[in-house]
Amino acid sequence: MIRWMLVMASTLACATTVSAQTDVVRGNYLVNPVMACGNCHTPKDANGAAIEERALSGGGVSFTIPPFSGTPPNITPDPETGIGNWSDEAIKRALTHGERPSNARLPGVPLAVMGASFFKALLPEDQTAIVAYLRSVKPIRNAVPDPVYRLPVRHDSYPEADAGYTAEMMRDPIKRGSYLGSGLIKSTIQERQRDRQTPSSCVPTCHSE
Repeated sequence: MIRWMLVMASTLACATTVSAQTDVVRGNYLVNPVMACGNCHTPKDANGAAIEERALSGGGVSFTIPPFSGTPPNITPDPETGIGNWSDEAIKRALTHGERPSNARLPGVPLAVMGASFFKALLPEDQTAIVAYLRSVKPIRNAVPDPVYRLPVRHDSYPEADAGYTAEMMRDPIKRGSYLGSGLIKSTIQERQRDRQTPSSCVPTCHSE
């Protein structure tokens, strides 16, 4: 009986580890090639190339457009200058609703250049995967300047995201392509094109605190 319990405990532990590793792999896929978060959140060298050892630590670009001026923030797990002290649910809420948690910089102020209008289409398991991946990257201390808002923040509505997606729909390759293409990438490009002054390096996606 004891041997059986030990075997079961070991099996469950292995399953949990595999699941966590799978989430990180999936999150890496979503954050990098699909959502291209590093376009804005990863610092660049003098030639405009990403400084990979400082990936996602903020300051990739800075810009000033009529509604606001901003620099993409640090989204590594650093507890002081990044999102290390955000809960999983707070990170998901920021992604899908463009809202900062109460313990973040500028609590209560909406995230500006943030694709919450279409990121709300993210399946719950993909939100979990993104959080797992962001938790796994190297924490880097890098404070960026606070944004300056001149107009109220607004997020446009997008039909694909509003309609939503389900895990069952992902069995259909066309709907899965719509989810990854239309639901996440195309809508981001449309939002960026809403204001032609947003830097091209922030296409397909950009966030600013």
